Amino acid sequence: MFGNKKFQVKRQEDRLRVTHRWFSTKYILFGFFAIIWNGSLVIWYSMAFMTFSYSYGRWVVMIMMIAMIVFPILHVLAGISLGYYTLCGFVNTTYIDITQQQLSISYRPLPWPGAMSIDTSTIEQIFVKEKRKTSNNNTYYVYELYYIDNNKHQLKLLDSDTLDGGIGRIRQLERDIEDFLGIEDRIVAEEYGAEEKMLAKKIDAEKQKSQPRASANERDVIKLTLYDLSQNDILDWQLSTWKVVREVQYDWENIESHRQVQISDKKNSHEFYIIKKGHIQSVFQESFVSLVRYFSDLEMQLQQENPPSSLSYENETYWRDYALRGNKFLLSESNQPFFPVKVWIYFNQNKDKMLRVENFDNFDFKLTHGIAQDVQGFTNLLPAGGG
Repeated sequence: MFGNKKFQVKRQEDRLRVTHRWFSTKYILFGFFAIIWNGSLVIWYSMAFMTFSYSYGRWVVMIMMIAMIVFPILHVLAGISLGYYTLCGFVNTTYIDITQQQLSISYRPLPWPGAMSIDTSTIEQIFVKEKRKTSNNNTYYVYELYYIDNNKHQLKLLDSDTLDGGIGRIRQLERDIEDFLGIEDRIVAEEYGAEEKMLAKKIDAEKQKSQPRASANERDVIKLTLYDLSQNDILDWQLSTWKVVREVQYDWENIESHRQVQISDKKNSHEFYIIKKGHIQSVFQESFVSLVRYFSDLEMQLQQENPPSSLSYENETYWRDYALRGNKFLLSESNQPFFPVKVWIYFNQNKDKMLRVENFDNFDFKLTHGIAQDVQGFTNLLPAGGG
């Protein structure tokens, strides 16, 4: 599970649950405004009923009462809507529950429009739409999550009212859902970031393949290390046997190379980032961290080539150690495509934890948190077919 008290993502073997608590400081302001608005209406209607005590003629009183009751009726509806919306903001939580069979969205404890349940077999694609809105001569943008069903209809899943946090959060949710359901991310013409995805595919198609690596039978099995592992290799870790299911190599302009491998035992999977200096290997078990949730200004600083010297995460300070440029090679894929990346790595004081920010094309940023692992804990490293 990752996130904070307001937004959490919990992934289990057969279920993905996302919860988002609505409450934020804006609802306090709405609450004050709703009290003033509805309080004014109470005073208005009190005055209307007080006309009974005036010594006007009966018909004059009735006409005055009707006029005073009917005139602000639209204001009453607005006051009720604002009051209910504010109350929902104080107590409601959005629940998104996903299994391989069903995706359901609900709002509790107070009902809210948009609750639904969808058969996941009808979902072909998830994507984000950007919508431009204008209020008081000010233009702003909101982001909404859509899906395409098997009839090619585009239907809304969530909007910014029930899942705030900006584009970063809603795009991450898109990736989380597609990853859990095994949906291949394809470009949708109307989606936000379509040009970025098209550029990435173009780069993959135009770039050359990486340099060939030693095949399994050319490697020295006795001296095989975690850094040398390739896809389908076998190893033991934490009393279980694991298979390498994904491998990535980062070749930096300073001649160094880092590696990333993903291992799986068919029930669980873990990712490790490996830094090698000479014969010394540092291995970090990585997990995703929401950049928007924890470091709202970091993305802008990195885009401006002004990375901070330190970051604070979970009551601990991390200091910048690496600022790297180079190519990221996807060695697990048949044509081994690569594309340019930037990476900033921060370590805590003991250098047993790290934060790693990865950036493609100065736009798409990903943040991971790594915890150092004992290299000796990985044993019985065998090449594919060697066990």
